[in-house]
Amino acid sequence: MIAEKIVKRMSEADDNCSVQNSRYKAECDRNSIEYYAEKKGHEEGLQEGLQQGLEQGAQQQAKKSAINMLAEGDSPEKVSRCTGLPLNEVLKLNEKVPAKA
Repeated sequence: MIAEKIVKRMSEADDNCSVQNSRYKAECDRNSIEYYAEKKGHEEGLQEGLQQGLEQGAQQQAKKSAINMLAEGDSPEKVSRCTGLPLNEVLKLNEKVPAKA
């Protein structure tokens, strides 16, 4: 009788241990998934920011080139073709270029 109670308690303890172990593994898996998802999101955000910075830098350089070309007397149409800037934007930049004396 006592032996049966001991065996029953040991069996219950094993079941409880298995449940706790399963819960622990599930929690570890969930934490790993969250960590790698966050890491991937961070890396994608950095890549997107870098791309935006490069695009902004290229746009600024195109505007500088346009201003220089306009100052040299090139037509707004030619500047638009060479820099890839829209003609209306080149015309706005042309208003800022001082007239040659």
